[in-house]
Amino acid sequence: MVRTYTFAAMVAVTYAIVTSGDHVFRWMAERQESKMEQIKLDRQAMRMRRELLRELDEKNAAAA
Repeated sequence: MVRTYTFAAMVAVTYAIVTSGDHVFRWMAERQESKMEQIKLDRQAMRMRRELLRELDEKNAAAA
């Protein structure tokens, strides 16, 4: 009887560890994906800013 409870407890603990580990890995993957998306957005914003500044410089040079 004690062996059955011990085995059931071991199975429950193992399941809890595997489940929590899976959640941690999913969280880490989502976090990494979010970081990569933010980097892409930052790069796009910098590109757009450079393009806008270039256009403004061209307009100022043409007006002068």
